[in-house]
Amino acid sequence: MRSYGETTYETEEGWSPVTDAVAVLDAAVIQKAVVIASSLGGRDAVDLTLAYPDRVAALVLIGTAMRGAPYPDLLQGPTAELNAKIEAAESAGDLDEINRLEAWMWLDGPAASEGRVTGPARELFLEMNAHALRAEWIPARRPRSHRPGHDLGEIAVPTLIMVGRLRRRGHCGDQRTRR
Repeated sequence: MRSYGETTYETEEGWSPVTDAVAVLDAAVIQKAVVIASSLGGRDAVDLTLAYPDRVAALVLIGTAMRGAPYPDLLQGPTAELNAKIEAAESAGDLDEINRLEAWMWLDGPAASEGRVTGPARELFLEMNAHALRAEWIPARRPRSHRPGHDLGEIAVPTLIMVGRLRRRGHCGDQRTRR
């Protein structure tokens, strides 16, 4: 996705991650691909699959955001507290603080102590996320055919959906552990 990693591009009026994905497939001379995506990338992968079903052989979605879906009831407890800190840092324009807090949210987990994940993984996250936070951001242009709450039943390719929930070690609540 533009602005992530080491991507560079000329600024233009909007852009489409779906069109970009098709351009990458074309440049690599790939007619049909297994598309694996997570988070917001998963939302774009669904849009790609719906717009270009002939270009997607299979779809793997990991903790995917869904366009038009009701916002999950996750913002409570430690997640809500950490999210409030991130929003305060955004309001203050403090990119270093946002980066630190997002590492805590996405690497350590909001219920864990900050710094649970250390070493090269944390360093790489902080470097890559800082780059994305400081990049000039131009909102993506979403194709009109991708309506909120689109019918996921239109996806005709094999699809694997993975979701999970961080649980504290030694605590399973009322869920059974399966092996």
